[in-house]
Amino acid sequence: MKRLQAPNRRILRWAMVLVVVAGLLWIALSGGRDLLLGVAMWSLVAIPLVVAGIYFAKHDWDVGRLFGGGDPYEGHGPD
Repeated sequence: MKRLQAPNRRILRWAMVLVVVAGLLWIALSGGRDLLLGVAMWSLVAIPLVVAGIYFAKHDWDVGRLFGGGDPYEGHGPD
């Protein structure tokens, strides 16, 4: 299994941290009332994020390009 490049690891790490913080904040602010709903909503976001992270790591995709990054001049001008 290939390791992701540093920017990709950083993006996925921060995305996962934000998901965990948002889930814990939801549970804390609901006062335990909607604990099951909070865990369910947290899982709906966290599970696809982890699966995407594993997929990107396995295929060594550039996560930044998926969100509009990359070379703006690619495909333009002489080769």
